[in-house]
Amino acid sequence: MMPSGVEEFPFGGTMMETRKMDAGILGARELLGFLRDESAKARQVRVAVAFARQSGLALLERQIEASLNRRGEWDFLVGLDFSQTEGIVLRKLLKWKNDSGTLEFACYSDPSVDRAKTFHPKMYVFQYGQRAAAVVGSSNYDGWWTRRQRRGKHRADGNA
Repeated sequence: MMPSGVEEFPFGGTMMETRKMDAGILGARELLGFLRDESAKARQVRVAVAFARQSGLALLERQIEASLNRRGEWDFLVGLDFSQTEGIVLRKLLKWKNDSGTLEFACYSDPSVDRAKTFHPKMYVFQYGQRAAAVVGSSNYDGWWTRRQRRGKHRADGNA
């Protein structure tokens, strides 16, 4: 039984009730800086995206490797719908999983023909001690958002 205010997280861990939260909207350049900064200091990182491409992995590869070297814990949930996730990214995640022991990943696909049910999250959660930060928005794990995307990403920081 989970304590009050805590729910099981779909791919491991828990989500805790936020006691204090600051929120804002990030542009594309701010998002990349935020993801790099939070990756560098977070103890646990959870990523759920509709697809993952090499162009996105390359933007954060150095930070992910540094975090894994510090025994940082990473969970990736990557969608396979739309055939956009690249095999090279899955092979890299598997290598990091085998080498580090602190990275987990899973793939998800909805085999139904109903495209309205397509798995399409964009979520990045960073936790360090009793604090957490999250970004929820329209950015997949690719390089597109750093070059062209103008839509906002919602950021929240608070106590976990």
